[in-house]
Amino acid sequence: MSSKTNTFKFEASSPFPLSIATNNSRLTLTSLPPELRVMIYELVLVIDKPIEIKYHRDIVRETGREPCLPEPKHYLAALLQVNKLIYAEAAPILYSRNTLVFSNGLVDAIDPPLSNRLRSFIITTPSYLRQCVRHIVILTYLPRRGWVRCSTDPNHHEDLELCEMMHRIVAHLPGVRKLDFDFDGPYGPPVGNRRKTVAVKGSDNDRKLNELVAILKVGKVKGVGLRSSGWLNLWELRESNWSKVISSPS
Repeated sequence: MSSKTNTFKFEASSPFPLSIATNNSRLTLTSLPPELRVMIYELVLVIDKPIEIKYHRDIVRETGREPCLPEPKHYLAALLQVNKLIYAEAAPILYSRNTLVFSNGLVDAIDPPLSNRLRSFIITTPSYLRQCVRHIVILTYLPRRGWVRCSTDPNHHEDLELCEMMHRIVAHLPGVRKLDFDFDGPYGPPVGNRRKTVAVKGSDNDRKLNELVAILKVGKVKGVGLRSSGWLNLWELRESNWSKVISSPS
């Protein structure tokens, strides 16, 4: 007895016929209209939480035995590996619609510098995808000496690193429209001559912020915001001038 595939077609009130196929009919992602594929990419790849960019050494450290994830990943980047067409269509959505985070971690001896993470991202990411990046968050853990005036002293490597990152962002990520700095560090009262870590205020600190902003202005980066974690200091760029806005940090 031979099997038979039946296809039933119904005329609907819509100008488009409604088709119901059985057995051998096959519906694939690439067979859908481009508009529907874009909607699927957005549902799968765009998430509310920022995506932290890992340095290659981080990935190596994470290949050992690990406990179960507290919650599953909310985006499926493996979709980009299906074929070249899907990669070409979906990758720009992944890079342009999500917030990318570069963090230096808590321990300098273990975690790589922020500049290494950004450099690795620039080297391994194609130019056309780097141009898609719109929103970046720089999460830096400050040393105990705190956020002080910009210095070219080799001992103040954090200052040099931040300035270097600004130049790299301007040169290699021309599509960035929003850049947040989230400073974190040990809290509490000063100990001896040490200052509180995450205090971003005072004329010296204003000059330091202006030095970083000057680099960004050369690259015509707009909508740049600076905020300090745990403090009511929020900095944002309004037209051509920096202004301090008192607001609860997000």
